[in-house]
Amino acid sequence: MSRQATITFAEVEQIANNLVKDGVKPTVRLILERHGSGSLGTITPLFRMWTDAKTKNSTEGLALPTTVQRAILDLVATERTSAIAILQTQLTDAEEANNELSRDNTALIDETEEQRVRIQQLRESAAKREGEHEVLQNELIEVKTHLIHAREIAEKTRIELEKNQMRIQEFQKIELERDQLLTDLRKTNDLRENAMRELAVAGSSLNELEKRFTEIKQQKLESDLQLAKVLQDLREEANKSGQLQGLLDAKDTHKNRG
Repeated sequence: MSRQATITFAEVEQIANNLVKDGVKPTVRLILERHGSGSLGTITPLFRMWTDAKTKNSTEGLALPTTVQRAILDLVATERTSAIAILQTQLTDAEEANNELSRDNTALIDETEEQRVRIQQLRESAAKREGEHEVLQNELIEVKTHLIHAREIAEKTRIELEKNQMRIQEFQKIELERDQLLTDLRKTNDLRENAMRELAVAGSSLNELEKRFTEIKQQKLESDLQLAKVLQDLREEANKSGQLQGLLDAKDTHKNRG
């Protein structure tokens, strides 16, 4: 059964930030003393994640919201702590099994020595006690059975150790995937910065175009007004010319009649 972590990334982050506010440089041992539980092995990777996050926040101008970053880091820290706890439990169980096997081997050696002495005694008295030969054979079979059982336990222990090694390799793979995730986040932030810059340039160009369109529209309005005035003047001149021509025609007509 896996053991639950006694300290989380959020707790490490809060204690470290409080130490900074108090003017104290955070360390793994100070965090352990303030929290009161956990271990150096559990707190060290979480503290390293906190320092990495602080460095990332200080070097990048535009990043994801703090809540999103904290959620991602908490998820990674929880998965990492859980995996470490599981591996530590399994390694502890394997060590206990190995110690038990060692004790069994020691007891088996002692028992084998006792059996050897007893067999020697039986051999010395074999000439006198021919009937005890079958008992001796049975005891030898029992010793062989114990040895076979010990070999089976040793083989099971070896297999468990190999499985634990594979789990450690899988955990290292998770670490690499986490690093890739952080790299992808940094690339996303870079793309977002570029998009914001391009959007700002596009907005500036749009403002210039709108300003130019307003100027052209105003110029067209003024031109329309001037054209309307010229047309009105031409109509008035045409009216005057028509009236003058009418008077001339009337005069000619009157002259012809006279």
